Amino acid sequence: MTIPTGLPGPYPGLDAAASQRVMALEAITRSYDARMSELPTYNDRLDVEATGFRLVGPAGSARDLLGTLITPWSIDIVMLALEEDTYDHARIGKTQALPFPAGVRVFNWVGEPAVGMFRVLPVKTPCLDVLHQDEARTLGATSLSILLTMADAPSAAAPQASSASPPAPRAVGRRELFLGRLGRR
Repeated sequence: MTIPTGLPGPYPGLDAAASQRVMALEAITRSYDARMSELPTYNDRLDVEATGFRLVGPAGSARDLLGTLITPWSIDIVMLALEEDTYDHARIGKTQALPFPAGVRVFNWVGEPAVGMFRVLPVKTPCLDVLHQDEARTLGATSLSILLTMADAPSAAAPQASSASPPAPRAVGRRELFLGRLGRR
């Protein structure tokens, strides 16, 4: 079924075709809710909700939808192609660095046959300490706003970083990570 473009949709600022893509993403995510509710990382104070979606891309030729997807198990920034990107199981889990005004961010490829492939930037996982849906919306909107805001250029008054290379990070073993012994060597 082809949805006409240009007609207003249920999401502010998106036409019917773009809104249909976001609704499909929200619906498929909702279908996971019953299974996810059995996990200890599930926050029953939150609902699945797509918020803040907008068209992004080169001026005059936006190709993607960018917004926040709130679920009871995570809050993510999602980049969803305006035209369905065919599902490709081989791409799931791969990463893609994308430039934003705030700098380059690395998104993870995920997908579902019903909506195709899309990219996700985790904001908060799990979100057990998020007390209500409004708090989740605020967290998502703030994260999206930060991503779309130009990073401040260093001022002339700011001290200049040394030209010496920073020390290489030390390897962390699984035992240190899981037992909370980071920095105690």
